[in-house]
Amino acid sequence: MNPEQLRIDLTDLGLEKARSKAMATSREHGLKATKAVEYGYARRDGASQGDAEQLAYASDQWKEAAKRYAESVEAAEIAIVQYQALLTQFEAWRTLESTKRAEMGLR
Repeated sequence: MNPEQLRIDLTDLGLEKARSKAMATSREHGLKATKAVEYGYARRDGASQGDAEQLAYASDQWKEAAKRYAESVEAAEIAIVQYQALLTQFEAWRTLESTKRAEMGLR
């Protein structure tokens, strides 16, 4: 295992993880904003509060925003799992290297 390549890979995955989480957060806000807009349209058209909320959630715009949000959350979770797997691989490598040094009587 090449420790320098592993460091690069960990950095790249860490950045991907951060970007994915930021995108998920952004899309969550977009989802809430879409619901608010659709709710406002329904209320303007005379719907009661309960009906306006149902109409907002039933709108194509909200469904599309919800789909984008779900996709971004999935991407973030995948990046987190990949990062943790690579970090675990790094820790295993460090342990093996330490064991080899101990067996050879080195510090």
